[in-house]
Amino acid sequence: IKTRIALLSNSTTINRQGIIEALERLVEKIMKLDVGKEAKYELFNSSICKISLNEVVEGLKKIKNLTIQSLFAKRNEGNYSEENIDDWCEKIKDINPDKVQIYTLDRRYPS
Repeated sequence: IKTRIALLSNSTTINRQGIIEALERLVEKIMKLDVGKEAKYELFNSSICKISLNEVVEGLKKIKNLTIQSLFAKRNEGNYSEENIDDWCEKIKDINPDKVQIYTLDRRYPS
């Protein structure tokens, strides 16, 4: 029996070579990307680690058979704006993933 393993990641360690090598062993690689501009990225990810949006995008471009998962939320600090979505679309084009998943939640977005 072959086991299929999937991973859902926030993408904040994608700039580490060992991570990229490990991801290539997985069947399903689902990586988060919710924003298209650095300032919004810092707002959403500031407490996680120090990696720039550009570094995330460059790392994601190296992954084959990639799915990008995104959450768009309204409110003052949300990322559901025409500007953010336009910028996000440009990042998605640059990364060129196999799939994109867009979802919503019934909970507050990260603050």
